Amino acid sequence: MTARARLEIVKGAARQTLRMEAGRPSTIGRSSNADLQIVSGPVSRVHCQLQFDGKQWLLTDLDSRNGTWIGSERVKSKPISHGTIFLLGKRVAIRFQVVEAAKPAPMPPPPPMEEASSAEGACCSFCGGAYGDGEIGVPGAEAGTIHQQCLSISRLVGAELGGVRVIERVGGSGHVHRLRAHQPSLSRHVMLFAFDQEASSAPNFARNLLDEVRRVSKLLHPRLLQIHDLVEEQGQSLILTEYFPGQTLGEILTTRKFVKVPDAMAIIGQIVDGLAYAEGQDILVDRLFPREILVSEDNSAKLDYFRPPVPVRTPIPEICYLAPEIVTGGKIHSDANRPDPRNGEAASRSAIYSLGAIFYHMMAGIPPHEGKTEAELMPKILKGVPPSLSRVNLKVSPALARVVERSISKEPKDRPASFAALQVDLKKLVSPTL
Repeated sequence: MTARARLEIVKGAARQTLRMEAGRPSTIGRSSNADLQIVSGPVSRVHCQLQFDGKQWLLTDLDSRNGTWIGSERVKSKPISHGTIFLLGKRVAIRFQVVEAAKPAPMPPPPPMEEASSAEGACCSFCGGAYGDGEIGVPGAEAGTIHQQCLSISRLVGAELGGVRVIERVGGSGHVHRLRAHQPSLSRHVMLFAFDQEASSAPNFARNLLDEVRRVSKLLHPRLLQIHDLVEEQGQSLILTEYFPGQTLGEILTTRKFVKVPDAMAIIGQIVDGLAYAEGQDILVDRLFPREILVSEDNSAKLDYFRPPVPVRTPIPEICYLAPEIVTGGKIHSDANRPDPRNGEAASRSAIYSLGAIFYHMMAGIPPHEGKTEAELMPKILKGVPPSLSRVNLKVSPALARVVERSISKEPKDRPASFAALQVDLKKLVSPTL
């Protein structure tokens, strides 16, 4: 039996994975000290642990209130094997997987690109992204291949740097990876933002990154992801932020047809509160995407307001959230610079369109406009009229539909002038079903 394994939450809680090594037990529970923290469901503070005893992996319950189960058996301490699924309180399902043992020799440099290979249609085993045309993956630490630009980031997993131990990749997009880490000095989990080689080699990257971190770290609001520090370690620039367990709204919208109207209102209301605060500090955005909104199982929400100082090409599925003036102005693909505060109202109205389109998508089950290419989407964004929200979803009241549809008006002047104004409109909606 190998001394390396991984856990994957498959049901009952937000999807997470945990890589485990021999030499120390890995704990699961609600506590921020747990290696795999699960903050919802019938999970005790320190629920159970897994440990390699030299021959096999042992699953041990730590006197949890609701028990650790394999099938119908309540486990005290039991060996487990590859593929075993165990339950916490019979609700949270976790899959145990054996990982091929690491070689004792230091990891050799990556082979030349022409020597590595990846099957057609394969995805990077680290970030999950597909390979581009003609792109060839390189061997990763585990089975499968990874993007060349993901290689340096993948080697951070398991490393001790900046006073934290990196546990796993939990998400990211473009050139930015989000990593979960544990900070022993404060007994808490944190998140690291790491940048691939292409991003970090951009002109003036270090200076622009410092400017953005200084700007966003000033924002202290419970609905905005808090930045703690900027760390330079092993040639990497890493941003240390609070850890917020849950999924991105983008992930939620790919797995659900609809978000219940009261839940959608609760999530958007929280994000509007954060945006109204940031707007008051003159720290603006002119677009928003579902991948930037983090949502926990109890519908607590936070906005990742950090914008990496690297050029960003908006994926086609996300163009539907851009305002008509962004599309007409040729700003589909952002240079990642924030709008000038002197154009604050224009930026806010554009961002309000984005949030309105996201709100519409949550309750209608589809975005206001859909298309497979930029050429197909642009005319719809400029001139198309989306179906009436209250007709698509009968649980949406006419009053709520009017607020959302006003937010996605074609003309900026027809939208709320600010997030503070949108905040007032939402608070007037006493009940989502009236």
